[in-house]
Amino acid sequence: MGIHISYNKAGIERKNVNQKIENLNAKLGTWRSRQLSIFGHSLIVKSLGISQIVHSAAVLDIHKDYIAKTQSSILKFIWKEKQDKIKREVLYQDYERGGLRVTHVKTLCKALHLAWIQRKRIYPVEISCNYKVKLVKFF
Repeated sequence: MGIHISYNKAGIERKNVNQKIENLNAKLGTWRSRQLSIFGHSLIVKSLGISQIVHSAAVLDIHKDYIAKTQSSILKFIWKEKQDKIKREVLYQDYERGGLRVTHVKTLCKALHLAWIQRKRIYPVEISCNYKVKLVKFF
């Protein structure tokens, strides 16, 4: 776990984000050969897959290409590299609405960044310029 810090932005993304996506794919790869239902695949994604990137997503500003790559890996795992059976908007919804509550990675990243506002409100410390810029980019 942990975050690698460097002056080289490409090195930061490679170590913190790309490596986590590779770990996500490796974890999901170990479960691909199992004959799980769609609910089982969804559970594996939520418990083992998303946990690989949450810490990095909470601390770093992940590029949209990495978010798309992660979401693609998740959907390929759920549908066993075949065409989607139900719409993705339905897939992300709650069980009562016919969904599987699969995590939408872009929304997860935004939520994790917004959690910093709550932390800064509870622990009033001077907000650095970096977070002000990040919030302006967010909205």
